[in-house]
Amino acid sequence: MGSWLERSGLLTPLEGKTIVEWSQDDWFTSATKLTFLDVKPDKPSAHPAITMQYRGRLGAGHRQYTFVLQHSQLGQVEGEGWVAPESIVQRYWAINDRERRSGF
Repeated sequence: MGSWLERSGLLTPLEGKTIVEWSQDDWFTSATKLTFLDVKPDKPSAHPAITMQYRGRLGAGHRQYTFVLQHSQLGQVEGEGWVAPESIVQRYWAINDRERRSGF
């Protein structure tokens, strides 16, 4: 369980699952699905589920990584991430996106 932070500052509850596979040369693949929870029992969530398929590289002993992913809503995405003791932070930008969407 966690929260999705909107640009407006509103938090939306969600749950998800991530599966990660590692190769011997520090490359990883990952699949994630995020499902937004209903805030009001009589009204379904306004957010559709998000699925992401990652490929990236995180060297042993490093906390920063780079990745590409296929995002169910944004299409092809590139980004970088940082692993902290209690969280993972990512910065990304959508490729070939006319709206030039990005996020943090």
